[in-house]
Amino acid sequence: MNRINLLVWALLFSDPLYAAQTFNASLEFEQRLFWQQSPQAQLSKGQSSLRLEAEYFLDWNDGDKQLVIEPFLRLDNVDDERSHVDIRQLLWSKLSDNSEFSVGIGRVFWGVTESQHLVDVINQTDGVENIDGEDKLGQPMVRYSYFNDYGTFDAF
Repeated sequence: MNRINLLVWALLFSDPLYAAQTFNASLEFEQRLFWQQSPQAQLSKGQSSLRLEAEYFLDWNDGDKQLVIEPFLRLDNVDDERSHVDIRQLLWSKLSDNSEFSVGIGRVFWGVTESQHLVDVINQTDGVENIDGEDKLGQPMVRYSYFNDYGTFDAF
């Protein structure tokens, strides 16, 4: 854990001048109500949970370096298996004119027209959060993207 903290602090303060940063967070309260009590004694007609999603974005060195941190937290008052914490993204990127190199924990999306979620080869579905297959977990990765007139080429 100390190495991760050291890496994050080194990335944050390696070139602190001219750094642009943003922070966004969303806190949701969810209440589920059921018509009948569960046959299991621990479940009642109601279930409450809190969901916290945050995003910290740091851009420095004239946009050549970026850091994205996206933690996720769900706390459920009844179901311990539904309570969980995940790092959806902790990704450092180095950009140039026609390429991008990223390392850390990330999620991959290849557009909205896909019908079979081809990127699920890389992303794992968060089945605890939702069964529709749309919520994805963060994955350890190293990614290199090359951009040219013919398109974008990615290597993972």
